[in-house]
Amino acid sequence: MSRHTQIDVKDFLQSATKLSLKELETFVKELNTLIQKKKQKDKRYGEKALLSQLNQLVLSKPQQEWYHLYSKKLEEERITTKEQKNIRL
Repeated sequence: MSRHTQIDVKDFLQSATKLSLKELETFVKELNTLIQKKKQKDKRYGEKALLSQLNQLVLSKPQQEWYHLYSKKLEEERITTKEQKNIRL
């Protein structure tokens, strides 16, 4: 953590003491949600990196391209029903 961030955190915590209990509980819930999202993102990144390395060892170049195309479409939730059926084959 940089010095600037530490100072900001201290100021931030000092400001939090002025919140009502209900506001503070809501804020903490939102922070926990943010923390979980960041953890999931980090986990997914690590999983993707590992899968990519494995696929490069196992798949041919055209298969790698197909995999990357479909995995990107899946991630962006823009894959068609027909493409979903092709993946299951």
